[in-house]
Amino acid sequence: MLEAELRIRGLQPIRSSFGFRVAEGLTTGRRRPMLPDYLVERIVLRDSLRPDRDGVLFTLRNRTRPAVLTRVADLRLDERQVEGRVLVRTESGRLPLPRRLDLPVGRDMELLVEVPDAQLGPGDHQLELDLTMPGVASGRVRVLGRVDG
Repeated sequence: MLEAELRIRGLQPIRSSFGFRVAEGLTTGRRRPMLPDYLVERIVLRDSLRPDRDGVLFTLRNRTRPAVLTRVADLRLDERQVEGRVLVRTESGRLPLPRRLDLPVGRDMELLVEVPDAQLGPGDHQLELDLTMPGVASGRVRVLGRVDG
C-alpha cells in the first residue's frame, strides 16, 4: 500500500492511498482488438466451424492479396481458453502449422485446432482466435458453427 498526504498551510491535509500487488508475471494480458467485419469476410469463412474427431476445423479463404499467416494464438472455444495445437489439413494429411503459411488468393486452407475431449453438443458454437498476416491483418476473429442435434 502506498500512502501520500498533502499538507497546505491553513487547509486540512489531503490523504490518498493506492494498493498494488507485485507479481512475477502478468495475471491477464491485453487482448488485441477484433478485426473489422469487412476484413474478416476477406480472410476466413465465418460460418465454417465444424467438429472433428480430434477437435474443431475451420476454413481460411484469403480474398485480399497473396499473404502469409505467421501467427495463430489465444484460441477460445465457446469462450473457454484452448491450449491445443493448430494443424493444417493438406492433401497428404495433417501437419503442424508452420511459422509461415502461404495463403494464395482464393484458395481454401483448412485448419484444425486439436482440442482433447472436445465434444461439441448440439447448438451454436464459436471459435475466437488471434491471427497475424503481416501487411494484411492482425487481430482477433470469430468463426461460427452449428451442430445439429
